[in-house]
Amino acid sequence: SKVDLVLARSSLTKRTELTETDPRRLHEILSQVRRQGYALSNQEAFVGDISVAAPIFDDQGHVTAAVNVAVPFPRWSVAKAKRQLIPIVREVGKTVSKALGWRG
Repeated sequence: SKVDLVLARSSLTKRTELTETDPRRLHEILSQVRRQGYALSNQEAFVGDISVAAPIFDDQGHVTAAVNVAVPFPRWSVAKAKRQLIPIVREVGKTVSKALGWRG
């Protein structure tokens, strides 16, 4: 699969203690992201950074970009980011996707 090719070509370097590098676990996370329609990163790229992102689709239904919001921990919690930011990020992703011709 395309995911397997990308993972095989990636160094999967731990950036923080919370960075996931296990390919099996990354497959599970990506499946969950596809089902949910958003991704959440809790200090995986940078210590003190909680990020939420949603896909942007082109007119063919392919993911072509993403919209992302990063907020500082501990002023934000994962629960607060899920509650307050995910609905907004998902809506922005859908709005931009529709502007690009996506009909999903």
